[in-house]
Amino acid sequence: MVNKFEGVSFEHNGIGMNVPNDASFHMKDVHFKNNNVGFQMYDVSSQQGRLGLPLDTPNEVLLEVLALLKERSADKDLNPVETLKESKLWTYIQRASDGAAVIQKIIEIYQTPAITLMIASLTAAMR
Repeated sequence: MVNKFEGVSFEHNGIGMNVPNDASFHMKDVHFKNNNVGFQMYDVSSQQGRLGLPLDTPNEVLLEVLALLKERSADKDLNPVETLKESKLWTYIQRASDGAAVIQKIIEIYQTPAITLMIASLTAAMR
């Protein structure tokens, strides 16, 4: 399916346009102005793979726990491992070839700005 954009402007956004790397689109007279990132391509299926999760891990399940961790990141009493264990993602972590490594990677991500980009990528993929 080809997505067409004609005469569209992306202004004052964190990411002007975030699309999957297998997307097919046509752009004409498109302007990017004052975006942190004008145009970004991503491979959502590799988000799960990079974390070591099974590739059939639903985007919604991963997004839910990442958003929760980000939301609670200022809470000094937050136990990210317990948060993961109480989430729907835990089923997929248990099926991973190295669950401890998955947990470690998620904890590392939630403590950095990378979590914002991962949430944006997963959110965009679900639209």
